[in-house]
This record gives sequence, C-alpha cells and structure tokens, in this order.
Amino acid sequence: MMQRLAVLLIVSTFLVGCEPGRSLESSSGQPSQNPTPFSGYQAMMKGHIAKGAILHASVAISGGISFTGSFDDPLIVPTCADVAKGGTNLPGSSGGATFAVPIPPGSGGDPGPVGGHTFATDAAAFPYHGPGTYTGSGLNATSMEVDTRPGDQETHIFAFPTGIGTLIVNPDASGSFQFSNLEDPGSVRISGKVIWSCYNPSK
Repeated sequence: MMQRLAVLLIVSTFLVGCEPGRSLESSSGQPSQNPTPFSGYQAMMKGHIAKGAILHASVAISGGISFTGSFDDPLIVPTCADVAKGGTNLPGSSGGATFAVPIPPGSGGDPGPVGGHTFATDAAAFPYHGPGTYTGSGLNATSMEVDTRPGDQETHIFAFPTGIGTLIVNPDASGSFQFSNLEDPGSVRISGKVIWSCYNPSK
C-alpha cells in the first residue's frame, strides 16, 4: 500500500510540473517559438484574473464567416508603457520578447467568445523589438480558430500562409493586425483585422 501511494505521489508531482498546451509548428514548418493561446504563457494566464495592463480589442472577420465584436485581453505586464517596450510577456520569459495579438479569454483550452462567435490566434511579433510594423519574418504564427467546435481539430482552423499578415504596435501599446485569405481544411476562406488600445486599470 505504501509503495502504491509513493508511486501516485511521484506521478502527481510530474503532472503538476508539466506545461499546459500542445506543440505547434510555425508557418515555416518549424516548432513555434512564441507563446501561443494554446500553450505556455497565454494559456496559463487566460484562466487567471490579471492585474496589469489591459488590451481592449475589436475584431472584424469577413468571407466564409462574418462577424464583429469587442473584448478585453488582460495581461500580467504591469503597464501599457511596459507592454509597448517589452511586449505582452514578462521580461526574462523563455523564448524572448513577444507581442501577441490579443484574444478573448477562453476556458479549457477552447477559443474565447466574442460577438456571439469564438476567436483565437497565436499570431505574434517575434522577436519583439518595440513599437513598429512587423511583417514577413518579423511575425510568427501557426493558425487562427474561428467558430471551431470544442475538440474539433479541423473545422474552421485556418492555417496562415507564409506572409501571415501585418502587425503594427504604436508607442502607447495600441495597434492592429491585418490578415487575408486564410483557408481551413474545408476550403472556407476568411480575411479580417484586429485593432486594440491599451489602458492601465485603476488600482
């Protein structure tokens, strides 16, 4: 009985130490290095009440799926000035500075709700060097999920082309991300834009 209890304790300790999420590949076919909404930093934080800066975002999707909506993406980075300078992950985070496109908080690894639909993406400026325009090799992404059914690994999971899109970060941490002609395995195509502002919550 004691041996069985010891084994259970060892297994439980191992599971607690594992990082949540799944391994993803970037549009170049290599493992994604930036934190994504499906693994790592963002996945852990979406279930928490962050006390730092907040990105207030609006998303507009058109094409095979069309909708608009707004949401708040809470961060643990203390202020908007910190976000603009060092990105959406904390300084010293593994993988380097990243500015991730804001997404609505979800639960259980599923995309978050917005405008009566669901939306998530791992698109990000990586490595992040401060305010500016990021495109081409300056962006890292694997996919966008729009109205994806829970547990479904294909429907409305849109792969990014090599170009990914254009991400702009302003000195006040506001910005935008524009993309076009993303296609899912069912040949549904979408284009769209995410825009956001940043504000510091009252203490």
